[in-house]
Amino acid sequence: TSTSTSTSTSTSTSTSASEWVPSVLINCGGKSFFDEYLNATWLADTESSPAFEMAATNFDTYSVSEAIMGARSKLQQLYQTERNVGNPFDLKYVLRPNITGYFQLTLHFAELYKQSPGQRVFAVLLNGQLVDPEFDVYEQAGARFKAVTITTEFEVATLGRDIELEFTRLDFGKNRPLVQGIQLMVMKDHDMGSGSGDGSGGWYFGLI
Repeated sequence: TSTSTSTSTSTSTSTSASEWVPSVLINCGGKSFFDEYLNATWLADTESSPAFEMAATNFDTYSVSEAIMGARSKLQQLYQTERNVGNPFDLKYVLRPNITGYFQLTLHFAELYKQSPGQRVFAVLLNGQLVDPEFDVYEQAGARFKAVTITTEFEVATLGRDIELEFTRLDFGKNRPLVQGIQLMVMKDHDMGSGSGDGSGGWYFGLI
């Protein structure tokens, strides 16, 4: 499991937040809501949208009323409800931004149920490549009811290319994969040709 660092979701290693604009925002397990900070709407993952598809069977939700540490007030509702999936299935999302450009992808997590590290561990994959083979939300966040993110940047040079995210169980009995939010941003006025399109720009594990 990767080591957590104190990296803000709104800060890139190479660009400022003002240069990013929302492309696809998904509230996984929750309802749609407007985010004034991003000036965009987080869509419920059950909505019919040309921008994404939740490809999962036997999916479920779990929600709490406790405040989520580290999350700004508008994103409390994002983190308080999770999308998970029951045995023996995995959780998969397909993003279809339908534009080319340089993207920043942030995955939002919080452990709402398990009460110690090691109780929920699953693999995270982007376009078939491992992001983390043993991702433990509780361990990365350092506590229950605490927000944690994974962020990467990459270029998509081919129009119509899908971005596939998978959350895969490691243990049939106890490890329901989960995710609270998927945030895909695109850089304004990017000069194409400097990226790879496969997430190889590096992943950043961070507390927010």
